Amino acid sequence: MKISKSKLSKFHIIYLGIFIIPFQYLMNYAIFTSVLIGISALSMVTLIRKDSILTLTNFIIGYLILIIFGLISTFYSGDPTSSYSILIQIIPYYFYCFVLSWHILNIPSKSLDRIVISLITFLVSTIIISVLALINELEGFNQWTRIGYKTFNDQFTMFTYYLMIGLSISTWLLYKQTSKFKKISMCITLSFLYIISVLTAIRKAIIIPVIFWVVFVYMVSINKKRIIRGIVILIAGFTLFMLAYSLLLNNEYFASTVGRRIEGFIAGLQGTGEADNSFNVRQQLVISAIECFKTYPIGGYGFGAFRDYADKMIGVNLYAHNNYVELLASSGIIGFSIYYGCVILIFNKLYTRFKINKNPIYILGIAFLISLLVNDFAVVSYLSLPYMVMLTILSCLGHCRVNNNQET
Repeated sequence: MKISKSKLSKFHIIYLGIFIIPFQYLMNYAIFTSVLIGISALSMVTLIRKDSILTLTNFIIGYLILIIFGLISTFYSGDPTSSYSILIQIIPYYFYCFVLSWHILNIPSKSLDRIVISLITFLVSTIIISVLALINELEGFNQWTRIGYKTFNDQFTMFTYYLMIGLSISTWLLYKQTSKFKKISMCITLSFLYIISVLTAIRKAIIIPVIFWVVFVYMVSINKKRIIRGIVILIAGFTLFMLAYSLLLNNEYFASTVGRRIEGFIAGLQGTGEADNSFNVRQQLVISAIECFKTYPIGGYGFGAFRDYADKMIGVNLYAHNNYVELLASSGIIGFSIYYGCVILIFNKLYTRFKINKNPIYILGIAFLISLLVNDFAVVSYLSLPYMVMLTILSCLGHCRVNNNQET
């Protein structure tokens, strides 16, 4: 991985928006949104003054259509207040993604460098917030605790989103390194982030990175010259998972969180009746969302309004914990098709590029999208800023023609 000093000296203000994403829930909502809008506006003014070429990616166009559909849905929404609230939340997110995409693609020869800087900026920010979360939890090591809970409170799950994205980026960077020092540095980074992921006791934060590693290794193994590297990454990832899980099960401070939740999850899948409360509630929400979709199959109950439906039907005012059924319930087949149509188009572009030149940066995008599609069975990601930004970056990557030997 090589980025020259001249590239770093051109660190644009738009990247500050990426840097502050992991700190989103440590800031007042109004302040964070104002800062994000300010960064977006300043960047857009700069682009306009330079007569920059505007290139619209599939994701930027598709998500705009989704927002417009959301605005239309407020006229029939079962809970217009929730729909308006969600739209007010995501429009600033979309504005930032729109300007970021414009910045990345306005000079084709610099697009790849800007994508790489965006990814590294997010990784650095994730490392910083992970260290901060660890420091904040040091006092809790003499009691039952989950890393990140004290820092993020009711937005604790968002912390795992940053970790999963950071692990994907650091895996790709590790694969790309040639010097021994940089390889060791990235190994330490990868190990640290995954250990933190395990200590969150969030099941998907433990499982999804492993899925990413499996896909990543499979993809790089298509290039026979690098198959050994891929096997080493896979073994290292699996070893980290087993060691971390074994460590926690034998540690009195964490066994009741990680061990209980993993075993409860397995019990729920086996139908033994011993699943934890979290797993049971999620099952109820998924079933409720499916029933909602059956009742409102075309346009859904109302954009982002499934919580209201769930509250009325099962007395639980929560999102569905499943992106697929959440979209179907809230936006019907129309919203579902718009969103996942964008994801499929991004995947198709990346895979087409990969077949032509086999550059590993495309593998990062492909593996991330596959792991995201698996992760969507357990989270609602279409309203999440970090995932919106990553899809924006990957959509831009689909527009970049990278040579196999080109430094990324």
